[in-house]
Amino acid sequence: EIARAIEWSTLHPDRQLAGAAALIIAIAAEAPARSQELLRVRIRSVRLSADSRGRYAEIEIARDARSGRLKTPSSQRRLTLRDPATLERLQAWLALRQQQGATGDAYLFGDPNRIADRYRPGATIAFVHRLLKATTGDPHVRLHSLRHTAITNAMVAIWRSSSCTDINPIEVLAAHAGHATPVTTLTTYTHCPEAGIRLWLDLGMVELIALTHRDVAAATGLKPDAVRARASRYRLTITELGWQLIRALKVPTRFECAQDAFTWKLAVMPEVETRVQVEVGFDVVLAVLCDRLIHGIPQATLAQRHGLSVAMLERWEN
Repeated sequence: EIARAIEWSTLHPDRQLAGAAALIIAIAAEAPARSQELLRVRIRSVRLSADSRGRYAEIEIARDARSGRLKTPSSQRRLTLRDPATLERLQAWLALRQQQGATGDAYLFGDPNRIADRYRPGATIAFVHRLLKATTGDPHVRLHSLRHTAITNAMVAIWRSSSCTDINPIEVLAAHAGHATPVTTLTTYTHCPEAGIRLWLDLGMVELIALTHRDVAAATGLKPDAVRARASRYRLTITELGWQLIRALKVPTRFECAQDAFTWKLAVMPEVETRVQVEVGFDVVLAVLCDRLIHGIPQATLAQRHGLSVAMLERWEN
């Protein structure tokens, strides 16, 4: 669904809005970001680097007096991206913004013609919402739903792993999400507790339910002496070996197919604008003509930098 939403976003006739929408969806699918936080990010707050795990990007969510306050003091943090496709998309977008003449103080999703402005923020987020509703079929889904998904996926990963340090991983996740305490992370943003419950039930069974060699033999079909011999060979207790063998049995359980109760329809791309109205002020016209006539910048570069067509630039020169 995320891949389809990103693919469809690139078909929007407004190329600046299309690229912004695709990148916002890709970031929100991996990192627990809020829409207004992403729209306020400035280019200087994005850093590409690499470590022992490979390439990554950091996006600093920080308070900026010019952009307004954050939702809470805990919202100031860094988002980390490691998905290769997202990193490639982010790097290409930074290159485009550089070609458009954006400086480090410009918004990441800024207007190519006005350095101090964001580019159609309301229309961008509205388009993202329509894409997510179309690809998921859920009329209530929105960009904030991806924040819940990213936090839930991270929580499931925590439940399925064991920490080798004294740091509480749930507190770390809460900090990455911008929550003051892990209570909000657990009670509001975690929606799939089944994996964690299953894991801790399995651990609890090993610790609390003692099995004898006769219990294991009855459950697995092995002979009691064979169970004892195998436990001795692998240096396991009878209980540890027993639960390993029982889990390995994988007794098939038949469930009815969940999709049988629903009527499924193919996702349809939402309608987009058929024509983009570009407002060009006198300052833009003057800047384009100066760059073209004085500095000799090619028309194709100016068109990409200011979001204009080459045909329009040719009419201005004529």
